[in-house]
Amino acid sequence: VLTAGDDAARFRIPAALNGYNVTSVAASRKSGTGTPLFQLRNVTDAVDVLSTRLSIDSGETDSSTAATPAPGSPYATGNADSFSCTFSKDGAYVYTSGDSGTLMAGFSVNPSTGELTSLPGSPFNFGFANTNPLVGDDSGRLFASSSAGLLAFITDSGAPASVAGNPFAAGVGFMADGLILSNRYWLVADRTSNRIRVYQINGAGAATTLTEVTNSPFAAGGSGSALLALNHTGAYLFVANQFNRRITTMSIDGSTGQLGEVSIQPVDAMGETGDINGMAYVPPVPGPVQGYVYALNEKNPGPNQIFGYAVDESTGALSLLPGFPVNTSGGYTGLYTYVHTLFYDERNARLYAINDLENTVDAYKVDPDTGAISLLYSPIALTDAVWGCVLAHPSGSPLMVANKLGEVASFNVSDTAATAAAGSPFAANTDATNIAGDYSCVLSQDGNYLYLGGDNINWIAGMSVDPTTGVLAQIAGFPTNTGLVYPSAYSTDASGRLFVLPWSSSGLTNVVAYTSAGGALTGVTGSPFFSGMVAPASSLVHPAGYLLVLGRFSQLGVFRISGDGADTALAPVLGSPFNTLGNGSNHMAIDQFGRFVFVVNGDSRSITSLVFNPATGQVSGANKLPYRDFGTQGFASGIVYVAKPPDLALTATHSGSFNAGSTGTYTLHVTNLASPVTITSGPVTVVSTLPTGFSFNTASGAGWTCGAAGQVVTCTQDAVVPGGMNLTDITLVVNVLPTAPESVNFTAEVSSDAYETVTANNSATDATSINLADLTIAKSHTGNFKPGENRYTIHVSNAAAVPAAGPLTVTDNLPVGMSFVSGTGTGWTCGAVGQVVTCTHAGPLAGSASLADITLVVNVSPTLIGETVANTASVTLTGNEPVTTNNSATDSVLVQADLYLPLAIRRR
Repeated sequence: VLTAGDDAARFRIPAALNGYNVTSVAASRKSGTGTPLFQLRNVTDAVDVLSTRLSIDSGETDSSTAATPAPGSPYATGNADSFSCTFSKDGAYVYTSGDSGTLMAGFSVNPSTGELTSLPGSPFNFGFANTNPLVGDDSGRLFASSSAGLLAFITDSGAPASVAGNPFAAGVGFMADGLILSNRYWLVADRTSNRIRVYQINGAGAATTLTEVTNSPFAAGGSGSALLALNHTGAYLFVANQFNRRITTMSIDGSTGQLGEVSIQPVDAMGETGDINGMAYVPPVPGPVQGYVYALNEKNPGPNQIFGYAVDESTGALSLLPGFPVNTSGGYTGLYTYVHTLFYDERNARLYAINDLENTVDAYKVDPDTGAISLLYSPIALTDAVWGCVLAHPSGSPLMVANKLGEVASFNVSDTAATAAAGSPFAANTDATNIAGDYSCVLSQDGNYLYLGGDNINWIAGMSVDPTTGVLAQIAGFPTNTGLVYPSAYSTDASGRLFVLPWSSSGLTNVVAYTSAGGALTGVTGSPFFSGMVAPASSLVHPAGYLLVLGRFSQLGVFRISGDGADTALAPVLGSPFNTLGNGSNHMAIDQFGRFVFVVNGDSRSITSLVFNPATGQVSGANKLPYRDFGTQGFASGIVYVAKPPDLALTATHSGSFNAGSTGTYTLHVTNLASPVTITSGPVTVVSTLPTGFSFNTASGAGWTCGAAGQVVTCTQDAVVPGGMNLTDITLVVNVLPTAPESVNFTAEVSSDAYETVTANNSATDATSINLADLTIAKSHTGNFKPGENRYTIHVSNAAAVPAAGPLTVTDNLPVGMSFVSGTGTGWTCGAVGQVVTCTHAGPLAGSASLADITLVVNVSPTLIGETVANTASVTLTGNEPVTTNNSATDSVLVQADLYLPLAIRRR
């Protein structure tokens, strides 16, 4: 009974409406004219569906003025229960079923009026009881559980049809809620066992199958785990525990379907009574300006110009930044229309622009707080050639620039200098005939491999990249003849796949996909894939799992990527290709949230900002700069997006004091203070060099991967951290060695691949006091000594509450006239070298405890008769001990002669 619409309107549903008992609610994803459909599912003696049309104030994303019942509402479901309901992802159909009976109702939806029309054959009877929860995916499939097992349906014409394998094994329990993750996994809440079951969705259409992933089901940690919601990045799953009124947050591995608990609220966090019967996630609404777009207009005669715009992240609208356009140091030959002439190094906030006429590259520093750019140093000189592609390694160095002859210049760059790598420029080709030029170029996402080509029929060049030296080397087998005509529009993804489209200015082209191993390329099984594109100029991989392809004739193709490795497949989304509303569209960039696509139109010298729906891949609406916004002359060739910087902050805390010889625990907390900016590049890394006296024990935290090399502890997480939000804490456990000092300063530092302007809060120091052992020693004897054997008693104790680590050593320098006979005591081993007696104990000695006494037997010489002899013993431990004044004890003893009485015998 709770949902949230895509238009950021929040819906609160009362317990009853017009006498109906509200059991479930959903809002259509299809907003149409700005009046999103609002659906209520209601139960009475007869089952009905009520349709309500919600009006939204124009220009306001969070204000509603009226909710008006649609004509003919409510609509009868024909006794299909309404425990569960869902829209198709395109909003064209709505379905309802329940926890009793075997019926499912289906309606077509009129988004303009809110009217519902019962689908032919509705209600549908598939013979499976308790078909819930209902959930749909982007391909139009429906999924539900039932008393017989899991069910999948196809809905090509709206009416559901059972797939061939129904039902699939489901385990046990009452499935209360479900959702689809990336069209790959079905997550279901099993309220009976308080666990989340994850099923991998395989196949397509009637051949769809479901398989439970390894380790499923996953414990949710609550009672009555019934409701699920995903956050906007798909990285976290929220589980509402109905009966003990708290929410569990779980991490999601999108590549394996594995879940991990991140946190859980206390029992009764939402009150001591009631049940949680509704949960909805509302994504953060970004502020008005959070990023910048830069585009290069190449001019002949020059100079070229860089245009900079502030991005309104709520609409995608662009506004020219003060001080722009900025003239570069060179111009454009006007001979070739390249598309990779501008590049942004997001790790170091450096912007590079090619000046083709002068054979140079300009390097700028970007101020992510203001959008201003400043030239770092003199233009980087290139050899005389036609240069059309510039890019940099993910670390920021080397910088690579490619030319039409298939040469790549490589430079080791910083904020102060650019130095050519040894051997630069490097030949990407083996001879002068089979040349792979520089029309298209791309790096693998790890930066290890460079691919370029498109200027000569069929050929692609491949080179390995050494980020330390900047040296490039041809990959074995390259350049390779792909059999494609002018292979162009390259892009790569995190799994190492390469996507390429052949060039054609008159006919439709296909998408070719490759897997890579060691840089070598292998075509996937189903390649090529239909694209419907003409004259592809560039492409990129959207983080939501789409390939975006830009065609020069005002086309933006969107293709959903599915499968892995050789089983990779691509299919155009509904409506693809979309119109870019510009002439000569050649390059694009996406914002940090993946919601806008910025297209630079080379011939019309303008930018189009398109609205992108990451859930469906649909493109709608546009903010288009005026025709010839860059001026009446030139060719707009490159475009980049720059996010405002994050502000990572780290705190390190602990409780109480640590005890030497034991363990201590630190809590490391990472947050992004730059609300609501998002880190766009990972991983996030926390590093701590442990102080002397500590050693690594363990480090853990949901989503973190931790380890240690000597004293250096490193934890990493591939995470996107929205502004104002935290990562899960790291729990770092250290061994506190006996050698630890009384106090240490523990330090740690957080970093990411994103450029930051505020770094003072990236490190944290936590002063820590350490409790150490305090050994004491006492030495005693009984009576006076006499020549011959005599005994001392030595007593060792620990005055502190902290254990003393062993070994412990007692040393006694016997005075002249005494010699060692023996030393004994449970656990002690004694011996002597000359006058020095040494006794050792393996330890440890517990706090506020004593060791067994040492009985030291010495032989006293008659020469000491009549003297008072002082004997001192001391105790030491292995480690640090701040109090040593009580580590020695002296015992003085008088040596007397034996009493001798002469015996006289008289004879009588």
